[in-house]
Amino acid sequence: VLFACDFLLPGMMYACVARCPVFGGKAAGVVDGPARAVPGVRDVVPISTGIAVVAENTWAAIRGRAALEVTWDEGAQAELSSEATRQELVRLAPEPAGEAEGVMAAAYDIPYLAHATMEPMAAVADVRAGRCEVWAPSQAPQAARQQAMAASKLPEEAVTVHVPLVGGAFGRRHVNDFVGEAVEISQATGVPINVLWTRDDDLQHDRYHPINRCLVSVRLDETGRPVSMPRVQAYPMPIGVPTGYWRSVENFPAAFARESFLDEIAAAKGLDPVALRLELMPARAQAVIELAAEKAGWGTSLPEDWGRGIAYWPTFNVTHVAQVAEVSVLENKIRVHRVVCVVDCGTVVNPDTVVAQMEGGIVFGLTAALKASITVEKGRVQQSNFHDYPLLPFDEMPAVETYIVPSTEAPSGIGEMGVPPIAPAVANAIFAATGKRVRHIPIRAEDLA
Repeated sequence: VLFACDFLLPGMMYACVARCPVFGGKAAGVVDGPARAVPGVRDVVPISTGIAVVAENTWAAIRGRAALEVTWDEGAQAELSSEATRQELVRLAPEPAGEAEGVMAAAYDIPYLAHATMEPMAAVADVRAGRCEVWAPSQAPQAARQQAMAASKLPEEAVTVHVPLVGGAFGRRHVNDFVGEAVEISQATGVPINVLWTRDDDLQHDRYHPINRCLVSVRLDETGRPVSMPRVQAYPMPIGVPTGYWRSVENFPAAFARESFLDEIAAAKGLDPVALRLELMPARAQAVIELAAEKAGWGTSLPEDWGRGIAYWPTFNVTHVAQVAEVSVLENKIRVHRVVCVVDCGTVVNPDTVVAQMEGGIVFGLTAALKASITVEKGRVQQSNFHDYPLLPFDEMPAVETYIVPSTEAPSGIGEMGVPPIAPAVANAIFAATGKRVRHIPIRAEDLA
């Protein structure tokens, strides 16, 4: 089993890169004498993303990087603040001041989110004798090749990219900045280079899920059923933070907003959340919603301070997933005990793979729903490791039951589809347990006090 960090080529060196802590900043000057004095350090090399320390082993490279004295030109983003961005989003999409007769509206907020792959970014490059060979855990090998060509100034036929095992990707490895670093350092030093990012590097120089605010409005008929919604256009806004693909991309905030809002309509009008969805959704959606409700025992009693919540989402409009979460809220501590997941992804070749991907998506979505967020102050990401960007731990993992709807439809994707429904399912379950509606994630104990 070989990941990028496991590769050992003859004469290979290891490198760690000091990058400007502010997005878009660059090195204005460096005193590298203390780094070169660290045992095992062989060279200090300026590259496009920062200052690289090259050493005989990773520990020497890390220690050498820590000894660098770098003066940074922090650039235009030195005062960037995620809270200021959030306030600007609120200004652009304010909470409804008052609802017209027959109209309901609400706003839902998502923070910046990291990928936090178990394997941080890493790549091996060997650039010698007019050739470039790269080993990179990339989701986009062709793009990795283009990155290596740009970094090495070599033609396509001189560049080869190998893809080893990938220790988690979730969209982050569509961006191949780590490949460019390895190629630049290898070309500058004339030896094979293994660039390994630390966890801190990975969290503070990610390509984040963008901060997001969804304002939802709907007109209801006399029975409380939705009959029309404003047709709106979404616009990106410059935010100064590097963003990128994140497992399920725009489906995650869209699902949180719509599926939370449907439950708000049901609660306000005295409707059953499952029945309301069955009235509104097409046939394939109805099938997964009905089966999820049946398998979860929808409508049966739960202990005091427990609640069930349901959510459905057709990710990329090809795969249909409904999830029911059972949640307890005791002394403001949120615990997800059980998740029933029903998926219609067309014809299934390997059911175990479908189950594994649904479970993985649920874990990924629960981390975002309950645990983690990225904040920025003075252009710097404030989180650095799992102590302040926590993932869902083993002892909080709920029991997950996955049911696959038999289908003769064409096969469709499963890798991202388990993520979008879980946050609204949990939020809806929390409301069922407490009567408190939370319209942002992560949902924490203080939101329920």
